[in-house]
Amino acid sequence: PADCRQGRRASREESRMTQRIAQASITIRAPIERVWSVIIELNRYREWNPFIYDVVNAPAELRVGSRFLLRVRWADGTTAESWETTTHLAPPTHTSQAPTSAMLAYRYSSWLARVGLVRATREQHLLQKVGEAATHYSTRETFHGPLARFLPLANVEEGFQRHARALKQHAESGGS
Repeated sequence: PADCRQGRRASREESRMTQRIAQASITIRAPIERVWSVIIELNRYREWNPFIYDVVNAPAELRVGSRFLLRVRWADGTTAESWETTTHLAPPTHTSQAPTSAMLAYRYSSWLARVGLVRATREQHLLQKVGEAATHYSTRETFHGPLARFLPLANVEEGFQRHARALKQHAESGGS
């Protein structure tokens, strides 16, 4: 039993040591509802998103538990695929006193995650302050597990930046 506890403790410590984060953010001159409608319409990503260029099995209506395949294109033109499962879906809610916020989150659910080698969760947050027309978009993906150190983190972050810039352009032009 003591050996098992030490093994679990070492595994948790190794996981913390290999935690890596990719992130991006941008301010979008569009109402939060418009930006929200763009980020939850996965089946339309191919129309505007240079990073996530296709979503296979995109549900007609995104729900917690929805599973879909993201196809991403790195800056050098190579591609990768990633199965994801929606874990959190909080549409914009308005109050007169507080900022309006929304969040979409999904976790990596490919075979590497199922065997515990790489675990990842991506969160996309929206925030619109009271009385402001602009929406702040931020995205962050946290990777951990024994193989997390081998992920092309700079490529993921660069992809997130392209995604954020394209989201801004699409939402500001009235796209939904």
